[in-house]
Amino acid sequence: MTPQCRIDIGRWLAPERVIRFPANTPRRNAVMELATVTVHGWDLERQQAFIQAIIDRENVATTAIGCGAAIPHARLAGLPEARISLGLCPEGLEWTGPDHQPVRILTLIATRDEDHAEHLRLLAALAARLRDTGRIQRTVAATDPSLAIALLAND
Repeated sequence: MTPQCRIDIGRWLAPERVIRFPANTPRRNAVMELATVTVHGWDLERQQAFIQAIIDRENVATTAIGCGAAIPHARLAGLPEARISLGLCPEGLEWTGPDHQPVRILTLIATRDEDHAEHLRLLAALAARLRDTGRIQRTVAATDPSLAIALLAND
């Protein structure tokens, strides 16, 4: 893993933002549910604006990267903090990546528009981790949210 990808992404994750999805959950439903837990506690205007930003971003192009992973992401001005939420579906969502493999792990990123560098670092770090199929299998199989976070976050 390159040095810029060696960041502790665990600091942006929290157990209450880890969701397990049933098999064949539609892509839009999974992204919306993750976006909703991501914005929990923010003011209503920011919640609505971020959820719309995620929908708009996903409508531009899929964020599925292959290897059973997707990284939905959006930046929005004025967010109180950056956050990552984690979605797990061992059987696969109703969503396939460029390699035609079903998405089994989603890492949704919310960052402030003014933190472009942080956004890119998080994307790079997650993309590097999600190219490791063994890591994906272990993380998706974890039944405890804290364990799933540790498996994804650790180098």
